[in-house]
Parts: sequence; C-alpha cells; structure tokens
Amino acid sequence: MSKHPSIKKIFFTTASQYSYMKKILLPIILFVLNDVPALSQATDRIKIDSLINTLAHKKNSEKIDNLNKLAFIFSGTSNLKLSQKADSMHHYASLALKESNQSGYEKGMGEAYARLAEAANIRHIDLAIKKQNDIAAIKQGEEYLKQAIKWAERAQDFGTLGYANWDWGDLIWVKNNYAETLERAAYYAKAINYMRKAGDKEKEGQMSEWLSEYYTLQGYYEEALNYGSRSIELIRQTLSKATTKEEKAYSYSFYQSSLSNMSDLFKEAGDYQTAVEYLHQAASFGKENNTGWDMSAEKAQLFRLLKNYDSSFYFLNKLKSKDPENLWTNLDLALLYLSTDRPDSALVLLNRIVPKFKALSPDGRPLISAMRSNGEAYFALGNSHKALPLVKAAKDLAIKLGARPQLVDIYELLSKIYKSLGDYDKAYTNLLQFSSLKDSIQNKKFLFRIYNSKRQTEDARKESRIGFLDRDNKIKQQKLKQEATFRNFIIAALIALVFASFYIFRNLNVKRKNEKLKQEQTEQQWKLKDLENKNNHAGLQKQSAQLAMQALRAQMNPHFIFNSLNSINHFILRTESKTASNYLTRFSRLIRMVLVNSQKPLISLEEELEMLRIYLDMERLRFKNSFDYFIVCKNEINTETVLVPPLILQPFCENALLYGLMHKEKKGNLKIDLNWSDETLECAISDDGIGRERAAALNGKSTDKKESMGLQITSQRLALINNGVDVHTFYSVEDILDEHKNICGTKVILRIGPKLLKEELV
Repeated sequence: MSKHPSIKKIFFTTASQYSYMKKILLPIILFVLNDVPALSQATDRIKIDSLINTLAHKKNSEKIDNLNKLAFIFSGTSNLKLSQKADSMHHYASLALKESNQSGYEKGMGEAYARLAEAANIRHIDLAIKKQNDIAAIKQGEEYLKQAIKWAERAQDFGTLGYANWDWGDLIWVKNNYAETLERAAYYAKAINYMRKAGDKEKEGQMSEWLSEYYTLQGYYEEALNYGSRSIELIRQTLSKATTKEEKAYSYSFYQSSLSNMSDLFKEAGDYQTAVEYLHQAASFGKENNTGWDMSAEKAQLFRLLKNYDSSFYFLNKLKSKDPENLWTNLDLALLYLSTDRPDSALVLLNRIVPKFKALSPDGRPLISAMRSNGEAYFALGNSHKALPLVKAAKDLAIKLGARPQLVDIYELLSKIYKSLGDYDKAYTNLLQFSSLKDSIQNKKFLFRIYNSKRQTEDARKESRIGFLDRDNKIKQQKLKQEATFRNFIIAALIALVFASFYIFRNLNVKRKNEKLKQEQTEQQWKLKDLENKNNHAGLQKQSAQLAMQALRAQMNPHFIFNSLNSINHFILRTESKTASNYLTRFSRLIRMVLVNSQKPLISLEEELEMLRIYLDMERLRFKNSFDYFIVCKNEINTETVLVPPLILQPFCENALLYGLMHKEKKGNLKIDLNWSDETLECAISDDGIGRERAAALNGKSTDKKESMGLQITSQRLALINNGVDVHTFYSVEDILDEHKNICGTKVILRIGPKLLKEELV
C-alpha cells in the first residue's frame, strides 16, 4: 500500500486519523500506488521537465529508462486528476514498450508493462470513485502484469517483479470485490522476497510493515510479528538516507507507523505491557522528530483495554477539543461509553457517525466496529429489534474483510440478541460459531505468546552462543600465548642452568612473595568478618523498622473501620433503610478488600484506587451527592505494576471531605491527580472547600479538637518509608488561591517512591 505524502495531505487531516486510515480506509485510492516517489509538486515538475528535455539526446536503453521513469513519476504527481495520471503514464510507458521491442531490451519491456498495468488500475480507480465499473480495465491490467512478470523474469529484474507481484495481490482483492483472501497475502509475501533480492530495503520495509498490519487484522499473529519486526529493522536502517524535508517526513512517518503497528499487534494478542512499550517508543520518536503524531488516540484505546477509563477519557477529551466532529475520536468515545455502562451516551454518538462512516467507506473496518457498537448500545437499552439488523450487517462486512477477531464479539452479541427475541435456534448457532472462532483466536494468541517467548529465548541463546564463541577464541588465544611463553621459558631455563646463583635467588624471591600473599589473605579474611558484623547490625535495624510498620498498619485498619461503622449508624438513626442497605453493601465490599490487603505491606496502585473509589462513593451517598470527585492518571502510569502502601491516600481524602467540602454551601469538587516522574509517584489531592483557615476556626469552636487519627498514623508510616528510599516522601499542604488572592481550596501533595516489584517493606 502506498504511503505517499501527497495522498496523506489530501485525505488525512491529522496524524492520528492517518493511523486509522492507512490501515483501514481508502484502499481503492491507494492500492496501486505502492511505488510512488516521495516528492513535492515542484520537484515532480522539475524532474519531468528535465527528463523530457534529455529524451532527444538519449538513445537505446538510456532513452527507454527515461521514458519508464517519466511514467513512474506521473503516477505520484499530486496536482493531476487520476484520469490525467493514467493517460500520461500510458503514453510514456507505451513509448518505452515500443522502443524496447525494437531494441530487444527485456528489462525495459518488463518495466513498461508494469507501468501500463498501473495506468490501467488507476483508470479503474477513477471510475470506481465515480460509482462506475470497468471490467475491461481490470482484465487489461491483468494481461499487462502477466507480460511484466514474464519479461522481468527474463531480465532478472527483481525490483519490477516485486512491484508486479504486489499489484497481483491488489488485483486479486479487486476481483474478489475487495474481500480479503490469504492468496492476496501470498502475493504480497512474494513481492517482499523480490524486493529483498533487489536490495531495496526501503520498499521491503514498507511492504513488510503493511503485510504485518494485514496479518494483525486477520488474527495471524505469528506472521504479523515476523514481518513487523523485519519492517522496523529495515526502515530504521534507511532513515539516515533521507536528505530533503519531504523525504525525512516520509521516512519518519513510516518508522513511527511501524512502531505503532507493533503496539497494535501485541494489543490484539493480549500482551498489553509490550504494547505500552512500543506505543511509548512511537510517541517518543514522534515528539523528538516533530512528526505531529502524538499517539493520543492510540493511548486512549490502550487505556480503555487496560480499564484505566479516567486516562482514556483524558486523551479522548484532548482530541475532541481539537476536532469535535472527528469520526474516529467519536467512535473511540462511544466504545468507552459502552465500556463504562453508559449505552445511552454511546447511542447518541453512534446514531450520528454510523451513516457518515457508510458514506466515507462502505467497505471499511471502522464501519464494522461502529455498526456492532450501535447494535450493542440498542441491546443494552432493551431494543433488540433495532440492534439485530445493525449487528448482522457488521457480521457480513467482517466476513467479507476477513476480520476474524471482530467476528468473535459479533457472534457473541448475535447469540444474546436472538436469545432475547426468543429465537433459540439461531442463538445456539451463533453461540457455537462464537465458541469455535474464539477458541481458534485464543489458540492463535496462545501460540503467539509461545512463539514470541521461544523467539526471545532463541535470541538470548544466540547472544549466549556468540559470547561463548568469543570466550572460546579468547581462551585459544590465551593458550597460544601460554605455549609461546612456555617455549621461551624452556629456553630461558636451559640458559639459567649455567647460572646456579640466579636459580637460588629466584627461589628465595618466590618464597618471599608467597609469604606476602598469605599475609594479604589473612587481612582479607578479617575484612570479610568485619563486613558480616556490619550487615548483621543493619539487618536488625531493618527488622525493627518492619515491626514498626506492621504496628502502624494494624492501627490503620481499625481506625478506617470505625469511621465506616459511624456512617452506617448515621443512616440507621435517620431511618433511611434503603440508603443504609446500599451503603452497607458497598461497605461490605470495601471491608473485604481492606481485610484481604491488611496483611500486605504493598499493594498495586490499581487496588488502592479501587478502594478509594468505593470509599468516596460511600461518602457521596452519605452526604447526598454534595460533592464530585475525579481521579486522573498522567504520564502513562501502569497502575498494575506500581506498588504503594495500602490505604495511603484515604486519610487525606477523608480530611478534605470533613474539614474542607462539608462546610461548603455549594456542591464541592475533589480531584486526585497521579503523576509519575523521576521514579516518584506524586499524588495531588485538591478540593475547592473553605480552606484551612476557616476550617481551623470552625474546628476551634468544636468540642472535638483532636488531630485526625488517620493523618497521625499515615504521617508515621510515611516517616518509616522515607528511611528506606532516596526520595523525599512526606506530604505538603498549601492553599489554593483565586485570581483575587482569596483562599478557594486546599491542596495536599504526597510524594512516594514506590518499590517496583523489587522488595517489600515487611
């Protein structure tokens, strides 16, 4: 598939849109332009004029090569209509073919037929856009390709063979009404092999990158990994060859796209950690080289799959603020609404964007996702009759495009819809298809993980083997040196026999050295014993700190339970039985999590945030929704691998609620911002309450003036943690001021240096 910059400028308004569209949309426009040069309009014109002016002075093969180059350049000019491109290409390629026939130049004939095939395909594309169909153009392109392959094989022109086989794959796709087949992929693989023989690393890398995307979307993950890894290696090797601004933009976009594709591959295969790593590489590369592609859409998708919905909303809102009507952003937002049990919000978006996707690309993969999600939204709202035709249409399109991973979810949804409509036969049939295809896809994912693991093991083994051979060579060299030394020693020894005095002196000298070595060995033994004593002392100090930390955690859990029971008692006294029951249900879930985590010195940030959300929901219920809260994760925090002490954030949130927001007349807001920087987790807990000064005044009037037990315990826990890390971990409190320098809230900043799966506090 072509990635020509001029095509991008016409059809892709943003870099994130390009990520979608290059993989999914506009195949009819791009499928024949696989060999378009990355040139600007001005460069096109200069090259064309230069070649035309030299034609009169060229003869034989040089003239034929120039004619073929003219046809080649016209295929990529962005200032001509498709019909004009086809006519110009056909004109110069026909002249090249005529000259080649007269001179018997086989290489020129192969190239000329390849250009004529491209011209026929572009003519077919032009008619397809106008909703017309030209079977004759397809057949003519097929005949040209046969001739191109025939003459290119005779001339051993591997480059032309690569282009021709790639066009054959596209031709199979067109003849099958744009349905995906493995036969098409086989031709693409042949094209890549020919490009490898031709030594064209740039085209081999670009073709490998596209074929990797193809196999990923079809669910063939092992093949996708092979071609994806190869594409990254090849495109990286050709980056330095780009000299002009256009060529650099062209190469950089390909390299970033190849990294993004590998992220998609591991995401589809269920290895989200590796997907995050590749996505981080792609985003960093784009930022360093100013490609304009910040990967916000891809981050939003990955965070949604990781169930980090707050961060996913953050990136989608960022994209939506730039382009509110962007179809792909709205589709991702609808999928996020479905993931967070908000089908009504998803339905509003999907009813608006599904017709637009149909108009833009009736055979595009986003339409599958949009129609299936539209049906899912209707089904979630109890309208199975409207859901059924949408999901069936999504199924038909997925079968046509070979989108096997998407078919798994479609069959499952169809089974549920038919069951709700009482059609149990079709429900059972679709359930069987779902189970069969799911097992196949899951087996592919399992084999992929095994294959990837074996591949990594093989790489490590190769590295180990290389290291072993290197060591073996060093040993052999050392042996040779030793043999040479031994020979020299024998000669020296024979000479030394004459001088008995030298021999005696040497023995005495060796004896003194041995005594010195024994003395040094004795000193080393004393030093080792001294180090062992110091280590034992440090171990006792660490054990003391661990016991203190256990004691503080034991105090924290009863304090938290006492506060929760007070809240339940509050509802019972007010005879709000339904609210009390609801509160008690949440409390039971929370207390279970507290009990499970009570013996753990460290838990994942994901578990800590889950307990915090339950607690805040309980407090909102208790105080009749008098405040809202927001939790935002920044800098791609992996909440499953970052470890923190349990119940470390709750006391600060409790303090903000009781002393800041509960005294506020209007509805308050509590925001928890999590930021990962320099191996430190920074937690900023801010509220728009009455501020510390007024809270202190009100607290002064109260009979209960004791400092929060939770904050006392948390402060001691933080002090103990601080002794074991290199970063400052205490918390700081500051006032939030409005534009008139009036206090409008309070912010607590807590810094923790989490120990990432290395060691535990207890």
